[in-house]
Amino acid sequence: MQIRTRKNTLTLIRIKYDPTIKRGRSTCLGSLPKSAESIPPELDAKLTDRERAELNAVLAGHRAERELQLQEIAARMLPLTIHRAALWYERQQRSTELARLAQTSRDRFSELLAAMVRAGVGRTRNRRKKSSVAE
Repeated sequence: MQIRTRKNTLTLIRIKYDPTIKRGRSTCLGSLPKSAESIPPELDAKLTDRERAELNAVLAGHRAERELQLQEIAARMLPLTIHRAALWYERQQRSTELARLAQTSRDRFSELLAAMVRAGVGRTRNRRKKSSVAE
């Protein structure tokens, strides 16, 4: 089976040998959007197990690619988001709901700092040198 990608659409083509013309004959099985989370039932009914596995692998690859793009967008938007969140927190009145949100935010921020350290771009600290005690 061939899977052709055109812009945001995947077209599935099955090629079967035709002895009368002595070459392969292409049959279009259908198409679906690249962003599809799963195979539509009407298309799934036409696929063999091998073709289904191949299409699922392609869709999984597209989902992974989209997820990486979303992660990059989130990382690039983070400084502005943090700035806006700081402005928002300054305008709020103290409440238990706000305290819960703040705790969740601190926990996620700690995860972010740990990920930055693992990536080698974490905080750099300028530690003070210990002064020697003269005797």
